[in-house]
Amino acid sequence: TIINEITQQVYLTIRAPSSFHTQLENDINLIDVVLDLSGLESGVHILTPQVNLALSPAEITRVMPSNVTVKLDAIVTESFPINLKVVGNPTIGFETQTPVLSDQNVFISGPRSLIETIDHIDAEINISDATEDVQRMIELTPLDAEDNPVTGISLNPASIQVTVPVTCLLYTSDAADDQICVDLGGRRIIKKKINLSHNLHY
Repeated sequence: TIINEITQQVYLTIRAPSSFHTQLENDINLIDVVLDLSGLESGVHILTPQVNLALSPAEITRVMPSNVTVKLDAIVTESFPINLKVVGNPTIGFETQTPVLSDQNVFISGPRSLIETIDHIDAEINISDATEDVQRMIELTPLDAEDNPVTGISLNPASIQVTVPVTCLLYTSDAADDQICVDLGGRRIIKKKINLSHNLHY
């Protein structure tokens, strides 16, 4: 595949009867300009535009640009593990369990030179102040070694479903008279009755 920017326009000088110019203005498809990439391997190539003119008699006297530099790279597909980042903390009295990902790996396709710059694949989910399981579709971000996004590639899948289980912690308090379980702001608190014995001496 071509990985560099190339010109999209070619300027031609054509010597032909004036009637031919009228035909060209009415049907631009009478001129065809191509770059032949057949049999080329990865690397930098300097190609000459090939001009096909469906009119006769006519002569092409000039082509600008006369040469086009093309950089080719092989398209490859590789698998990368997904690195999940959990941001934030649940509400006090709750804790998170091991996150569940719909996919553990992602297949990435693109030019070899770009694939080789990928260092890791990040997925980020925010669980700040959560009091229940957090489930979201998270986009995957390919990053290089300096955490810069790598673009110009395709991901399969491009996003995954992430579930972060959130559970309630169990607290105990010795200050209550009865053994009961109450709900305070989403926290379960078990109160236990404690019997104390006192020896009085006179």
